[in-house]
Amino acid sequence: MIIRDATTLDLEAIATVSLAAGQPATDSGADARYTNLVLGQGSVVVAVQPDGVVAGWGAARPTPVGAMLSDLFVDPGQHGRGVGGRLLRRLWPGRPGTPGRFTFSSRHPSALPLYAKAGLLPRWPLLYLTGDPQHLPVVPAMRATVVGADQAAAADAHLTTNRERTADYRYWAGSGGTGLLVHDGDRLVAAGAGRHDELTHLTCSGADQDAVAVVAALARVGGSQVTVRLPGPHPMVGELLRRGWRVEDYDLAMTTPDLQLPTTWAYSPGLA
Repeated sequence: MIIRDATTLDLEAIATVSLAAGQPATDSGADARYTNLVLGQGSVVVAVQPDGVVAGWGAARPTPVGAMLSDLFVDPGQHGRGVGGRLLRRLWPGRPGTPGRFTFSSRHPSALPLYAKAGLLPRWPLLYLTGDPQHLPVVPAMRATVVGADQAAAADAHLTTNRERTADYRYWAGSGGTGLLVHDGDRLVAAGAGRHDELTHLTCSGADQDAVAVVAALARVGGSQVTVRLPGPHPMVGELLRRGWRVEDYDLAMTTPDLQLPTTWAYSPGLA
């Protein structure tokens, strides 16, 4: 088995592995737009068998909060052969626990042990919540507006000390989404992206009282059933559940000991 850097010639094979691993057809390695995005931003590697067939792939990329393992998938027929571990060591060389690393682990029985061996600690569940935005509390002080991808990216950079995410926002816009800004009066409190059925991402200012910005953003998205992925400790989780929202799925946030992921954001599992 050879582990090597991926190229655009591997897109079809990466898609095949991703679909076999149960990934959706969009916003995953099954989607060439997504894979090209991560190819342009970080490290993407493939595990190739002697017969040339790709048995697995993985990707790691920089984000405003640390180095993220965005993808690690192995063909189900190759499970138990150490492919995932070899991919991870290529993407994240160095000693286990090297600072500033994180991922959102699936609940596959092989995933959590693999990341724990790499020095990551389980922190909290990333809850996939779905519900009707009309069943939300009214927040008159917060105002959400729809903006273009570049304007949302610039606002995100302002909130995260000039960390550049324009390519991510353009990708989200190209997937049928739009940029979102949330203000409390004249003060910018959050920037994100969404579409009619999803609040894809929301970067919040970090102040606990501004966590309610997610409610204004959800109401602005506009669909009758909208999905958002929030940290378990997010201050609005309990309120959403009390108003009939439901947890459809969850991942597990795992980080190196030095890293604390913001718990007031809404996350995209692949792009943070």
